[in-house]
Amino acid sequence: MVTQPAISIAMKKLEEEYGELIDRKQKRFTLTETGERLFKWAISIHKEVTNMSKELSAEFKNKRETIKIALPMPLCPELTTALTTTFVNEHPDISIELLQKGPHTISSDLMSRTIDIGVLGKDMLHPMLQYQDYGNVEFYACFSPEHRFNEADRITPDMLREETILLSQSVSSISAPIRAYFDRHGIQPKCDYYNILPEETRKLAQRGSGIAFGPKAAGEAHSAPLLPPLYCELVVAWFEGPLTSQERALIDFIVGSARMV
Repeated sequence: MVTQPAISIAMKKLEEEYGELIDRKQKRFTLTETGERLFKWAISIHKEVTNMSKELSAEFKNKRETIKIALPMPLCPELTTALTTTFVNEHPDISIELLQKGPHTISSDLMSRTIDIGVLGKDMLHPMLQYQDYGNVEFYACFSPEHRFNEADRITPDMLREETILLSQSVSSISAPIRAYFDRHGIQPKCDYYNILPEETRKLAQRGSGIAFGPKAAGEAHSAPLLPPLYCELVVAWFEGPLTSQERALIDFIVGSARMV
């Protein structure tokens, strides 16, 4: 979120003080040895300043803490009720701002510190995010009332070979595990991508456009589990650094809630 001229000015000032930081002789800019060393120091300094600010603001300001948490609906709908009722009642000193976003947006917002905690697919984790395993969400195949799959208790990979698979074009923790499932079982069905939310693909499937996938909890009338099962791994993530006692309590509650489901 910085303009190119501002970056150029900042780089010029750094190079006036430390020497050449970028090798401009290559087709693509690369860091010099000095640049690599400065980069490592910059990351270290950034972490220390971030941790200092977080610790001081949370531990020494005498006020009720508000925690911003984002959930990837509809992957964990049961968690919404638990957070807004059970957790809030048990922790009156904590205020929760609950947001519903896509997993890719959650990962970006954690990195930019616009949210404090997020639940997202493990495949969406950035290396600078810390996390705890939350649980697996089982995906079901969804289809129309007239589809031949209505006679099946389970859907195998071979049964999907000749089907048209409906996927959301957006980066999400719905599409990625599905594609990985196909690769793992050596099938390459036809995939149609739509610029819609993942849950909208299931509505298309109900109208006969193909096969879509969604969480078991979504509850479509015409759906069936896969054999072997298809899972999405969810984690509770936060930007690396020390947690406040309130944030730790919230994460422990989320992880504990998954064990009770």
